[in-house]
Amino acid sequence: MKSFRKLSFRKPKDDQSMVSSSSTSSKRNLLNLNSFKSIKNDKLQKDKALASARHDGLTLETLPPKFQNDPSVVSAAIAQNPQALRFASDKLKNDRKIVTNAVEQDGLTLKYASENLRNDGKVVSAALKQNGMALEFVSEKLRDRKDIVEKAVESAPKSLKFASEELRGDKAIVLIAVRNNGTALEYASVELRNDEEVVQAAVDNKGRALKFAGEKLRKDHALVRQAMEEDRDGIELLGNMVIGFFADAVDSAAAGIDAFTQEVEKVAHAAEDTFHRHLSKSFDKSAAKEASDDEGEEKGSESKDEKEDDD
Repeated sequence: MKSFRKLSFRKPKDDQSMVSSSSTSSKRNLLNLNSFKSIKNDKLQKDKALASARHDGLTLETLPPKFQNDPSVVSAAIAQNPQALRFASDKLKNDRKIVTNAVEQDGLTLKYASENLRNDGKVVSAALKQNGMALEFVSEKLRDRKDIVEKAVESAPKSLKFASEELRGDKAIVLIAVRNNGTALEYASVELRNDEEVVQAAVDNKGRALKFAGEKLRKDHALVRQAMEEDRDGIELLGNMVIGFFADAVDSAAAGIDAFTQEVEKVAHAAEDTFHRHLSKSFDKSAAKEASDDEGEEKGSESKDEKEDDD
């Protein structure tokens, strides 16, 4: 019997609390803007913005727009926290140097870069080197480029999930992925999940990867045995798979028995029909013979009567 974990649900914020939170954020931004307005000297304003960005990069969100568009302030914010790229101006999100600085620290910040730079091979390569899962934010065009996807799966095997359909069916790329993390087999093409070499490589790395193989290979006795030896944590899972194999076998046997029984019943019905037909014919013949005999007897009796009358 399956056990279900009791789920706890966080009470959603009511509209008033959400408005209150939004209001607090707006007030904070307004106070920050007002504090800058109180400083008439541009240099002092920038010094204050730089100090704020260096202390906490995410305060870039609350700085006046002119500083969100200032390369030195944005660079300072990103140096402290690469996620600050999110609050940079659109212009600076398209600045190769600034975006590269961000993705070299956190590849996933590529999602904040301009569409143009998410299609830039150098910027994308820098992001993937830091975190292969950044492939999710790479342009569709580059997700279909073999050298780019290779960089991604070398860094993060499961980034295979974000590769183009064609490259998820590329055996060389899939082998790189499953040799580093067998469970990346989940994202390979159907054809490669039924490929013995690929599945073997995946199971060599992680036994539980067998559950992502094609149906035929999931039932391969040698692979099942190896998977259980390679991954002790997956024994329960694989045990369930083995039970499944037996269940399939029983179902098949039962289906075979049912089919055999149906055939026997067909033959029996056919035999019964044939018997009844022959029996019916026998009855007809007997009835005809009896009728013929009766007719003969009647004729014989009439002849005898006629003879007696003559006498």
